[in-house]
Amino acid sequence: MFTLLLLPGLLACKDKGGPAGPSDSGTSPAIDLVSPVPAGQSRAGVVTDPAALFGGISAEGQPGDLLLKNDRVRFVIQGLRDGNYYVSEAGGVIDADLVRGAAEPGRDLLDEHQPMAGIGRICDAQTVTVVADGLDGGPAIVRAEGPAVPLSLILGAVESDDLLPTSEMWLSTDYILDPDAWLLRIETTITWQDDPLTVEPGDLALVSYEVGTVWHPGAGFDEDADADGSFVAILGDRQELALGLFPDADGFSDSPLQSVLGEVGQAMVGMYEDLSLEEGQQATFRRWLGVGPDIATLSGAWWAQRGVGTQALAGQVVDETGAPVAGARVHLRDADGAPVTVAVSAEDGSWSASVPTGLVVDGVATGRGKGLHLDIAQGAAWSGPYADAAANGLARDSLVAGASLASVEGYGLSAPVGAAGAMELVLTRPGFLEVATTDDGPAKVQVSFAAGDPVSADPRLVPGRPGGLAAQGFLGQGSLSIPVEPGSYQVLVHRGVRHGTWTETVEVAAGETARVTADLPLAWSVPGVLAADPHAHASPSNDASATMEARLLSLAAHGVQVHYGTDHDHVVDYRPLLAPLGLDGVLASVVADEVSPPMRGHFNVYPLEQAPDLPNGGSVRWWEEWRELPTTGDLFTAIRSRMLGDAGGVIQSNHPTDSGMLSSAGYDLNDGTIADGERWSPDFDAIEVLNGGSHADYFPYYLDMVSRGLTPAPVGVSDAHGADSDVGQSLTFLHLGIDEPTAFTPDLLRTAMAARATVASTGPMILATIGGQWAPGRDVTGPQTLDVQVLAPDWIVVDRVTLLRDGEIVAELEDRGKAPTQLAGSFELAPEADASYVLVAEGTQAMSPAYPGQTPWAATAAIRVDADGDGQWTPPLPALVVE
Repeated sequence: MFTLLLLPGLLACKDKGGPAGPSDSGTSPAIDLVSPVPAGQSRAGVVTDPAALFGGISAEGQPGDLLLKNDRVRFVIQGLRDGNYYVSEAGGVIDADLVRGAAEPGRDLLDEHQPMAGIGRICDAQTVTVVADGLDGGPAIVRAEGPAVPLSLILGAVESDDLLPTSEMWLSTDYILDPDAWLLRIETTITWQDDPLTVEPGDLALVSYEVGTVWHPGAGFDEDADADGSFVAILGDRQELALGLFPDADGFSDSPLQSVLGEVGQAMVGMYEDLSLEEGQQATFRRWLGVGPDIATLSGAWWAQRGVGTQALAGQVVDETGAPVAGARVHLRDADGAPVTVAVSAEDGSWSASVPTGLVVDGVATGRGKGLHLDIAQGAAWSGPYADAAANGLARDSLVAGASLASVEGYGLSAPVGAAGAMELVLTRPGFLEVATTDDGPAKVQVSFAAGDPVSADPRLVPGRPGGLAAQGFLGQGSLSIPVEPGSYQVLVHRGVRHGTWTETVEVAAGETARVTADLPLAWSVPGVLAADPHAHASPSNDASATMEARLLSLAAHGVQVHYGTDHDHVVDYRPLLAPLGLDGVLASVVADEVSPPMRGHFNVYPLEQAPDLPNGGSVRWWEEWRELPTTGDLFTAIRSRMLGDAGGVIQSNHPTDSGMLSSAGYDLNDGTIADGERWSPDFDAIEVLNGGSHADYFPYYLDMVSRGLTPAPVGVSDAHGADSDVGQSLTFLHLGIDEPTAFTPDLLRTAMAARATVASTGPMILATIGGQWAPGRDVTGPQTLDVQVLAPDWIVVDRVTLLRDGEIVAELEDRGKAPTQLAGSFELAPEADASYVLVAEGTQAMSPAYPGQTPWAATAAIRVDADGDGQWTPPLPALVVE
């Protein structure tokens, strides 16, 4: 709904002032926001007791924020403070959840919601106040008011103020929660203070796709299918909750921005009809943001709000024995088979939905799940980087103790049942694979259909399987139970590139358990060396699809021993999760950050400590500070002074020629020049030569840098964004001088990186020594004998190891031995002039069965030889010319 008012003379001047109001969010008297709200009432107030807050993967509410709640749902509106993530402005919805018991962990998956007055223009709230606290039995209302400002993330991404010209306007948004409502009504009034302009209003709601899947009417879960555009929702992957954005019309506008913005990231987007505004005009637009136990609850409430005639549907989901199935999804479809809405079955298997009269013709129940299984307790909740400490404590406790949550996996699909009378939908009970290892250690479990997927599932109803598999799991310790549909399966169990693999074919019957115990022998170990992955993402990153818990479990399962929490522009501490996940004996975690300005490149920074009192944990917020930090050198100075501090540490140049510093600065390998000196700085300590299994585009630049006198440590990384993407097959063997992750310290990491004691690898380990001492990264006086062993289990076949001098091959070994020592020999390092040497191991056979899409490759850090013994190493090439 839109209303336009002409207010002659009300706003004669174009300043950023607006209607008078309180100067902060704390002027309203405190009311009880902790106790349950009775049915038929709602509440609004300023949070003074942290017990009123709730947790979840996206939770960030703090005392001083404002809470809206009734007996069903609760929402947090950010008060007058800097927010986390990429929207710092106050006045938006930052948390949303169902009302749960005090001992139940929260399930928030809303990062932040902001109204938009035109593309990229949001409210910079100057006041956030309680208009109605609900104590009178009416709706609870919070109002946020302030001028419209360009979204700083967009300006910072291009480092230009010209992309979003400033328009003078005042925004006032009322968040209205009625008693007994599932939907939060949002009404935004634009008061125009500028020259005439057509404005396209909208909403941007950033959400957590790590634990939920977006759903559209017509398209369901299939992102490639045609959606009808009436509303958009996200449903928790384990039915934790549903979240939806609903317009005050039959659907969102047909603006191209609706589809474009909906595809750019983890967001629910709503665009509405254009407004042609003149100075002194006001326009109000209304919509709803809803939280419910399923999408059907929200869509039914929306149709009721808009007066759409509906019919009630109901039924029960049972298994083949007649037992009720809780947590199954019931997809209600139209005559063309397109999804209309989705209900979730209750503890007794019952379900219900209200749908437009005559629209729904049948229903299908599904209980397949997404096929991703973690070694955590049933119903466990997810931690959030900025959730209240007590709320995060509940989530961590649930990893071991579990929590109440009705969710099913492995139940397959029911036959469709017509929409008449009580609709009974029958699913087949799953069987179970219980997987363990002989040493009770971590492992990756991969479950494939022995004869292909027996069910041709409509992707609108069932999200895709993980990589086409029946299921995959990450075992931490003990055993992992994986529910699967009855049938024949091939099971692969492995622990990454230092161990053997295990395969077994099993038959699984409904209601029965098949057990697999895998023997994963350690193929090799090198004293003082740990396997590290200095670049991996999880839920704090806006483009990741793994929870923090999944990230740690997946790394440990793949045999990685040191994790780095390099999330985009967030300093997050994963270490409190290690013990409840049972990983504290096998995995260390480094507090880190990936500072990610698109115009400069991406840079990992470590080791750090989180600054909990600072936005984004203390990360440099380049999207707000790019004007004060106009060069990459300025950015590095800020990183070293404000993040690394006196203890020092590492700045790592990530994917350097793929949206990295070298491509941004115009590094030319042919003539050794830097085209844009403002986007270049040599003040970095490490560089990725291997990212996500690829080295060809990066490694030559490392060789060139070394030959020009730069000394970054080369690293291999997964850059994983999904739970399993390239994890374990793209890493760094790091000489720390310790044999167990339990002995890891940040100071040991600083020392190892300063010494450039690294081997980047997709699998093989190159053990290179001089005089029995670790050689990669060292400066030595020539001549020297370099002893080499290439280590790998028998399923990784290394064909040769080559010796590069100043980037050129000068010698090689090809005589293969028996695994794990696949190649061994010595090279004489006796250059006539100062030179650098790098060892490269490689093979042509796929690394099956664990990593069939990858071939072996590894490279050491350069060994610099001072040929004349003058104590100085002279580069063979001239220094880079910076223009």
